[in-house]
Amino acid sequence: MTETPPPEAPEQLEKETAPVQTACDRITGVGRVLFGLVIAALIVNVLLNLSSTLWPTWLPHKMSGTGFQKDITQRVNAAEAAFASNPELANEKLAVFLGLSSQRESVDLATLTELDGIDAKYLGLCGAGASLATMQQQGAALLESELKPDLVIIGINLYHQVDPLVIAQHKKPETEEVQETGLPIVSPLVKGDIRKAYHDTRERVWVYERRRDVNTVITENLASVNAGLLQVFNTTSQSGVQEVTSPWREMIRIDGPEKASEATYNAQIQSYANRGLFEVESYQPDWITAEHDALNTIIKQSQQRGAKVVIMLMPEHSRLRESVPTVAMQRLKTNLDQTFGDVAPEIVDMRDALEDDKFSDISHTNRAGRMQYSKLIAPMLVEWLK
Repeated sequence: MTETPPPEAPEQLEKETAPVQTACDRITGVGRVLFGLVIAALIVNVLLNLSSTLWPTWLPHKMSGTGFQKDITQRVNAAEAAFASNPELANEKLAVFLGLSSQRESVDLATLTELDGIDAKYLGLCGAGASLATMQQQGAALLESELKPDLVIIGINLYHQVDPLVIAQHKKPETEEVQETGLPIVSPLVKGDIRKAYHDTRERVWVYERRRDVNTVITENLASVNAGLLQVFNTTSQSGVQEVTSPWREMIRIDGPEKASEATYNAQIQSYANRGLFEVESYQPDWITAEHDALNTIIKQSQQRGAKVVIMLMPEHSRLRESVPTVAMQRLKTNLDQTFGDVAPEIVDMRDALEDDKFSDISHTNRAGRMQYSKLIAPMLVEWLK
């Protein structure tokens, strides 16, 4: 006869279930904390977005068109003050980089400053935008100043001759644009598009959207505090406020990834195509007159100040380079030849100077590309500034 084991004592059962209960309690506690943090983050994000709507100037838009224009104006004013207060600068050459984001991301001023055989100051005045008229507007402070550069390098892409707004006025879409419907984030999740849901979520996070503005403002304020402390203790430093007020400082970076995803490349190409940048029709002379006028104004006023002007066609990813029609180069050359004749600025074509792995996207170099490009143009600068 099989004996039935005696029932376990309540104390024994309690000891065996205690570790399980403790683990569950810990998981529950962690879950509550995480849930609370998520709720707190959502509330903070809503408040930050609300504050930007009700009080849009509390955090300056450093990475917008107006932000770049203010930055360029400050650099020009600081350069004027430096030349006026320091007689030693009279013996140094002044080279100016004028352009949009493609040149801004491609030039490392520190690398150029270390060049042997030439004493020069490098002033980076590159902003951001879609066309040559934007470049003229953002760089207006240079042409209104007393500065007399020895060299002005105008860094552009051929498609900057096209203003997408002008194209939109001349052309009507053949088919109506299909508007996306559904709730952001939720709809992609329902469709199983995790990537789209992730991007929708990320773009609605205030800290992510304004991260570059936040970083720039924090850097400026820390430098100002550092400079104030140095003044209190009656000492000096090569860092501090000079890092954010010196006219010779590096240009603002977009802080992008070293390499974009395939989806990003495709999306950018499609975006450029939607703006008409790859169509021959977009480069009709009467459609790009305003952009050529803007470029010509910069060249004329720079030459009148005694500057050597060079048009630099900036490096491009092969997908972008192959998509721009050949007529774009013809239009640029024709405009310069007809306007300036024998004094037309030199065009240096650097579009294929870098391999595709040197780009963070189709039109902006990554750090490796920036360093390589700066070293490539260094001998040219030495020659032009002799």
